[in-house]
Amino acid sequence: MKVKNDVQAIIIKKEGDDFLFLTIERLDRDTQESEIRFVKGGVEKGEEPEQALRREIKEEVGVTDIQHIEPLCHYSYIAGEVRHEVDVFLVLVDSHEVVSVNSSQEGGYTIKSAQWMTGEETAQKLTFEDERKLVLQTTISGKCGEKF
Repeated sequence: MKVKNDVQAIIIKKEGDDFLFLTIERLDRDTQESEIRFVKGGVEKGEEPEQALRREIKEEVGVTDIQHIEPLCHYSYIAGEVRHEVDVFLVLVDSHEVVSVNSSQEGGYTIKSAQWMTGEETAQKLTFEDERKLVLQTTISGKCGEKF
């Protein structure tokens, strides 16, 4: 089975005493259905995971003012004949950072929009269970407030 290394960004910004999560709405190229999810992408040959993470964030949502990156966890899943190994990072960005979506590097997927949401909204609206668990892990464990 082919193995693909991926990185995923749980992008947050501080707003008052709260943290907001950045999600993207992406059109699935196969089903043509919208998915609400986090920024995620492949690690290219010769890249370190953090380099890939910064590249994916810039490519998908145009964010470059990253204040802090913290490794969060790792998970894997199988899609077709590929096992994806995903390193997940908690990423704090400047609260005034401008987000602009871009689908040009998405391999046929279309990013329709990006939206900041509370942890509760994010956990309710994310398409994939693995990603909903990440929000709960981040908010329940206090990981956001603990580091930022």
